[in-house]
Amino acid sequence: MTIKNSGISKRIGLVPACVLLTFILLSVISTPLPAGALQIAPDKKKTAVDRNKQDKDWDQLKSEFIKKFPPFITWPNSSGLRNKSQPFIIKVIGSDSFARNLSKTTAHHKLKHRTVQVTHIRATAEIPDCHVLVIGSDMVDNLTQILEEVRHKPILTISDREDFGKLGVIINFQIVDANIRFIINVAALKGSGLTATSWLYKTAYRLIDPKVKQEKTGQ
Repeated sequence: MTIKNSGISKRIGLVPACVLLTFILLSVISTPLPAGALQIAPDKKKTAVDRNKQDKDWDQLKSEFIKKFPPFITWPNSSGLRNKSQPFIIKVIGSDSFARNLSKTTAHHKLKHRTVQVTHIRATAEIPDCHVLVIGSDMVDNLTQILEEVRHKPILTISDREDFGKLGVIINFQIVDANIRFIINVAALKGSGLTATSWLYKTAYRLIDPKVKQEKTGQ
């Protein structure tokens, strides 16, 4: 039987070709491949570079956060902030690279209407006379001594380790769904003599408060 419709005739003519192509693809897929033929060795150098870049990005975001906290914190007169000629002092104990990053972020920026001075320190004896103390995650073994040095002093302690919050650091960063959030230890904040605005409390991802049986967790 002859089919006069040339369009239909062309489509019918394509069927054997499609069947043949499918058969060839199935044959290739089902043929065993040599061991490791499709295994691509990870580029360790690239992975290290990517990890380093990501760490720098996180450090940059944390620096921005630290720069934004002071306007929502009130320091008592005993902190020396009454003297407007004195700088707003931030000390970083631990990571030297983070101290450099924070210094760049706060350059030409004022906090509490003062110029910002960022200093990297290595010993707890250097902690006094600062308004903010950033504690590096590598300070695990020295944390007890550090917290003892700042106890009942108007110093805002900040860290990027969640577990430091339960131990007494006031503000602690936490990565949640690829976003940086922060936790506030309410008791530590009150014990320091500092006060925070209600907005800062509401913005926190979690509040650690011994007076509350269940910690408040943000959405």
